[in-house]
Amino acid sequence: MQSERFSMDERQLIGARIAFARKASRLSQVELGRKIKVSGQTVSNWETARCLPNASDIAVLAKTLGCSSDFLLGLSDAFSFPSSGRPMRRT
Repeated sequence: MQSERFSMDERQLIGARIAFARKASRLSQVELGRKIKVSGQTVSNWETARCLPNASDIAVLAKTLGCSSDFLLGLSDAFSFPSSGRPMRRT
């Protein structure tokens, strides 16, 4: 996505949503990156609003994290916590 199309608040919201969904899925940035074939640094950059994922990355993130693209983009507040046998951990 082109960052200039979004305000800093919108960019931060998208980053926060990605981080929230990742943590709810009990994945580190590196683990998520491996699953979606990007680096952990790229995930970090998205979460800190340094850059934004493109449309295809949003779709893959939503599928991998078990949420909607609308949630990640801040268009919906609906989120269901994915079930996992792994305990919640800090990242």
